[in-house]
Amino acid sequence: MRVVLGIDVSKVSSEVAILVNGEKVHGYTMANDAIGFSRLLGDLKTVHKPEIIFEATGVYSRRLQAFLDEHGYAYIRLNPLEAKKQLDSLRVRKTDQIDAEKLANKQAETINRAVKSLLSQYPIRSITSDNGSEFSSLSDLKGVEVYFAHPYASHERGTNENFNGLLREFLPKGVSLNSLTTEELNHYVSAINDRPRRLHKYKTANILFGLAQTA
Repeated sequence: MRVVLGIDVSKVSSEVAILVNGEKVHGYTMANDAIGFSRLLGDLKTVHKPEIIFEATGVYSRRLQAFLDEHGYAYIRLNPLEAKKQLDSLRVRKTDQIDAEKLANKQAETINRAVKSLLSQYPIRSITSDNGSEFSSLSDLKGVEVYFAHPYASHERGTNENFNGLLREFLPKGVSLNSLTTEELNHYVSAINDRPRRLHKYKTANILFGLAQTA
């Protein structure tokens, strides 16, 4: 079994993609700190002779390189041009399109019902949740990998945290979400999906998602 970890290193965090026999099975965002490297080490220890690939980004990648050297892991360090070719191929197509649903309550059964509805609409391969009791039954879902973030590690659910921040632009902190109507939520979600994103060279999530469906 060939296991490859592709690590896209930036200033404060890194994107990790894990492939088994050429197929991506998991991916997550880790902080470039002791907590993030501890999680990476845990993943590495579960694999026999993992192949590790990352881009040489000067000062940003030195800490990762020192960490791997310290723990005796071999790695392939690519120049920026070659890394772009390699790491882009490791990423699952990501559009950052979001969806949201107003729920009647926070019971596990209600959460699972809503998630099953989303699974029927989108090709979702994995879910990363926090450890709240309302998510305790997610592991019962079929056909999708479910992961639970470590306590106090919101960076492991980076996409979710980013959406929360975007939604709070419409509903600032301190404003209760209890009175939010389904129509209002749909309007805010639509506005976020139609917003040009610098990350995607100022394309919108809706445009990228539409392109992904025809690729």
